[in-house]
Amino acid sequence: MANKLPMWGNESTFNLESILHNNILSCHYFKDLYRLKTYHEVIHEIIAEVKTLEPWASKNPKTPSTAFCLLYKFFTLKLTEKQMVGLIDHAESQFVRAIGFLYLRYTCPPSDIWSWFGDYLEEDSEISPRGNKGPTMTFGSFLLGLLNDIKYFDTTLPRIPVPVQRELDQHISKLNVNKGGSKAENKGTSRNRSPRRSPSPRRRSRSPPRRDDRRDDRRRRSPSPYDRRDDRRRDDRRDDRRRDDRYNRRSRSRSPQRRDDRREDRRNDRRRSPSPYDRRDEREGKRRRNESRSPSPRKKEESPEKKQVQSEPAMPRVDMSLLKSMYGAHTSANLNDDDRSMSSGYEKETIRRKKDLN
Repeated sequence: MANKLPMWGNESTFNLESILHNNILSCHYFKDLYRLKTYHEVIHEIIAEVKTLEPWASKNPKTPSTAFCLLYKFFTLKLTEKQMVGLIDHAESQFVRAIGFLYLRYTCPPSDIWSWFGDYLEEDSEISPRGNKGPTMTFGSFLLGLLNDIKYFDTTLPRIPVPVQRELDQHISKLNVNKGGSKAENKGTSRNRSPRRSPSPRRRSRSPPRRDDRRDDRRRRSPSPYDRRDDRRRDDRRDDRRRDDRYNRRSRSRSPQRRDDRREDRRNDRRRSPSPYDRRDEREGKRRRNESRSPSPRKKEESPEKKQVQSEPAMPRVDMSLLKSMYGAHTSANLNDDDRSMSSGYEKETIRRKKDLN
């Protein structure tokens, strides 16, 4: 469609807070709004269902309000300029008009805000954003709050750039309005009161000596019955603590068995879990004791050669009679060549083993 309003900012969340945006999409009421297909059907739904302009439902803080669900429905429809004019000039419901201006505050480019809001800031018609039980205000002051404040109830409005905000402030200063509402309303509802004078410096400043005198007077006064009762309770608790401490000291001093048990317990605790410093000192003491010990005289007498001999395995003892019985007691002269070679081998082996043993 040709005259659709331009969308400023994030076109997926429409500049809503993320938590509010997510809760609206998951809300059952918003899912039921899929049946509304046209702009006029949404307006009829606002007139029938909207009772407050707060972003969250009053009974359930985590549920978005009906007004903001229908506002998001307008976001999805992407209104045209003609439809927006029909919203903000609606004659039957102030809530329909307010939702139209909320649509502009969230999605209108900041440079175009004044062209939409400027002609309605001096309007004196009343609106109650919190519903029938809430306070009423002029429609112009409601629009001023949308322009000047960054917070709207418990949600945050999109931030207006600083240069544009300065221009808006200049335009607002030229109008016959203030943040509390129009001057016409203030004249009609305010009472004739003289302006309140600021307190004189003499009354505002109190001298320290006078303040100290009053404090001393309060201390001299008799305490109230409640103070006396608290003092008695405090004294009773103090006496009980002293009596218990005295009894505990007497019981500990008159029970040597208990004292010995405590000592034994502490000694066992030290044995069970020595500190790292105790373990270190114990290792140092063992090392020093091992170094201070002198070797025994028996170890001094042993020579290195004897140690080496003892360390080697001992040779088996040779039984000469057994060998002679095996090989015979023949001389080498009476033997043939084979027996003589056997006899000479036996003699050589015997001589070698004797040398090894010696």
